[in-house]
Amino acid sequence: MLGVPWPGFRHFPEVNLRFYVRRGDQRGVVFVREFVPSRLVAAMARTLYNEPYVATPMTSAVTEEPESIRVEHRIQFGGRTHVLAATGGKPGITPLTDTVEHFFKEHEWGFGVVRGKLMRYRVEHPVWEVYPIRATTIDVDWSLLYGREWAVMQDAPPISTILAAGSAIRVYTGTRA
Repeated sequence: MLGVPWPGFRHFPEVNLRFYVRRGDQRGVVFVREFVPSRLVAAMARTLYNEPYVATPMTSAVTEEPESIRVEHRIQFGGRTHVLAATGGKPGITPLTDTVEHFFKEHEWGFGVVRGKLMRYRVEHPVWEVYPIRATTIDVDWSLLYGREWAVMQDAPPISTILAAGSAIRVYTGTRA
């Protein structure tokens, strides 16, 4: 946070719903809501970046086999357990810059509004490898997690599913966009 790694808060699950935006040649994301298990992480993200973080009980599990990897997130929210899981094939591959996987993962900017002003903050990480998707599980109540306007997603199949390796990231102080 602010370019400083915080001991005990460097590795934690996060599940978010976001949409993608462009401002000139700057591609970025805007978050609808982000779930994390830590109240401190959620409070700091809301305070420093005005991001819509919510702290709630959640677990994450990664199961690796020689030829596959499975990631499962369980979110306790609104009186039920929501489950998102994906199984990918190994080895991971680095997506080419003209692929859907690269487009959805590689954004240098986060955008939001603070005190009525458009803000942006820079996010850095190496290009993440992706694992070709073999299976997914989506058992969530979209309306409960994100609001009534997201109920249209309830039984809709995903257009794209990506399982990325991830890495350490750096998030910089926000500036006016």
